[in-house]
Amino acid sequence: MTVRAAARGEESRALFEQEVELCKPFLRRLGLPCRPFLVLNHALMMRGGQCGLRSLLAVGPG
Repeated sequence: MTVRAAARGEESRALFEQEVELCKPFLRRLGLPCRPFLVLNHALMMRGGQCGLRSLLAVGPG
C-alpha cells in the first residue's frame, strides 16, 4: 500500500493506493465478470466513508 499526503493552504489531500493480487483460481475467474459490481461497491463504500468523515469533521474534536 502506498499513502501520499499533500497540503495546499487550508486543504489537505490523502491518496491511498493498493494493488490486489488474487491467488485462488476461483477468485481469479470471478474477477472479470464481477468487476462492474466490485467497482460499484467500492464507489458506494468510498462515498459513505466521505460522508462519515465530513460529518465527523463538522462536529469537531471531542
